[in-house]
Amino acid sequence: MPTVLVTGATGNIGRELVHLLSLDPRVGEIRVATRDPDGPAAQLLTAIDPALVHPVKFSTDPDDLAEVFADGVNRMCLITPLCNDMVGWQGSVLSAAKGVSRIVKISNDAARPVSEGAVEGTPPAAHWTGEEMLRAMDVEHTILRPTIFMQHFMIVPGLYGPGDDTFYLPTGDARMAMLDCRDIAFAAADLLLRPASELPSEPVYLTGPEALSGEDLRARLSWASGRAFRWIKDRQAFDDHSRATGSPLEISGVYDAAAAGAFSKIHTEQFEALFQRRPTSFAKFALDHASYFQPR
Repeated sequence: MPTVLVTGATGNIGRELVHLLSLDPRVGEIRVATRDPDGPAAQLLTAIDPALVHPVKFSTDPDDLAEVFADGVNRMCLITPLCNDMVGWQGSVLSAAKGVSRIVKISNDAARPVSEGAVEGTPPAAHWTGEEMLRAMDVEHTILRPTIFMQHFMIVPGLYGPGDDTFYLPTGDARMAMLDCRDIAFAAADLLLRPASELPSEPVYLTGPEALSGEDLRARLSWASGRAFRWIKDRQAFDDHSRATGSPLEISGVYDAAAAGAFSKIHTEQFEALFQRRPTSFAKFALDHASYFQPR
């Protein structure tokens, strides 16, 4: 039974992936890569199944990496953090992944080379370079290219804060096929364990099942929370709210792209064909997290 390493294991995708792998009898060990193995996030994941889930100290220091991959990591889900040097981070991890027989990389649906319009140093360019590193390796691999996450409502303070009745989303009349991170984790868990002959040879694009406007999102959050939500679409209001909440203004570039239609396309065919299920709707996401959107 394989030993699976999950980088970014305490994040939105990683947490759900660890949970799903812990339920599968084909898995022998799950290594939770984290900067703080003794912290509450790692310890809570360990408590899912202490015999199976083991936190390991993770950094790009060669000694730390050697320890992480020691004693037979067979498979890895590569979740890359938003850091100053995403390319270097991926290179360090992949170079240390000796003996790993299969890697599933979580990329980005905008991943492309600089020669095709990606801006050097941005996530699309960095993810493309990581994909190229992976393609150059002699290892089974699959690349997932998800779109913008529904979980932005839970991790971007400038967009929304728990218990508020207002969200700030400067996307105008554009629509977004937002994706639930749980669907990414479901896809990654499946691809880490399915027979090699059934691995897709091309990147798999992942989106939600419908392209929704800000007004559509507002209505669904209102229904789920039982109160009237407000949607503030003004860009200056978003910037002011981001500063007030300590939210990085860099995320505004993502919403500028959304306003230009970058996340409006729906790609569900591959997901449905590969995994025999439909992706999660925003309504289901709002229902599952209804307490987050109710008054505090």
